Amino acid sequence: INLILRHKKFLNIDISIKKDNFGRKINKKILNYSLADANRQIKENYSDYEIIHLLIDKYFINDCTYYNFPNDISSDYLIIDLKFICLSSNIIKNLEKIFKNYQIKISKIISVKYLEDYFKDNKSDIFSNCQKILDGTNQNEVQLISKNQKKMGFFERFFLLFS
Repeated sequence: INLILRHKKFLNIDISIKKDNFGRKINKKILNYSLADANRQIKENYSDYEIIHLLIDKYFINDCTYYNFPNDISSDYLIIDLKFICLSSNIIKNLEKIFKNYQIKISKIISVKYLEDYFKDNKSDIFSNCQKILDGTNQNEVQLISKNQKKMGFFERFFLLFS
């Protein structure tokens, strides 16, 4: 299930990152590198938390502010304002344990406050708004994909190879 959660223990972390670009065109590769670096820094410094949402607030390029990723702009640097919405790993583990008792797996946790802030002028119900977020309505939300840490056995690798 996707769990829509209102909890007072969400941690919001706002950071800015700067990437030198040496006058080249800014592209998605540079953006991805910068986002991965910011993600790594948050995970290192807030190891007791898991990132629930990663939002790009704005871009600063050539002393101009952009709210969507600009294409084909050359610049010496790229500055990105980011917002991380995190939740304690202990809270997540406890929730997963409770739901596991009922054979329910949590796929994604969505912050109610984030939904309310993003859809403040929209009078749709919270479930419709949640589905819109999951479908990628917010172009400035970075979809985090976790690496599969599970080691596969011989037969799992064998069947995966031929599937």
